[in-house]
Amino acid sequence: MGEDALTLRGLMRSVPSSVVVVTALDTEGARGITIGSFVSVSLDPPLVCFNVNHASRMHPILLASRRFAVSFLSDRQARVAARFALAGLSGTEQFEGLSIRLDLAGVPVIEEAVGWMSCQVTQVIEGGDHSIFLGQVETLQAGEDLPPLVYYRGGYQGIGPPVRGDGDR
Repeated sequence: MGEDALTLRGLMRSVPSSVVVVTALDTEGARGITIGSFVSVSLDPPLVCFNVNHASRMHPILLASRRFAVSFLSDRQARVAARFALAGLSGTEQFEGLSIRLDLAGVPVIEEAVGWMSCQVTQVIEGGDHSIFLGQVETLQAGEDLPPLVYYRGGYQGIGPPVRGDGDR
């Protein structure tokens, strides 16, 4: 990695991002991946997007399945995020011991999360060494009223108390 890439990585680590697990099905079953680039794109129609490295095991699964589910992790689920970030686990190992439910298409979502949604891939855009997956939200549900998990400065964290407009707590 060049100096500019390392500087960009360092800068982006100082910007908090949400932590979700994206799941999909392939011929061998379910797999998932921890994503820190998840964002809402549009409310009408309801569109979301996230980035996946071409070298990821999930990349070809997402391209082939054209469907995915998103579990928005709570601050109690840092271990779940860490597990789905490990490249060497099988799909079975990823979901072992987790409480899950299946969406209408049979894609697993993780229970005890802030919420979840099911989506259909509408477009894949190439972006350097990553693909940007754009998906239309088909179903969604809020889960427990829990604080979200965020990724900040290279680690998983919760959020603090609200900050007033003048910067004071």
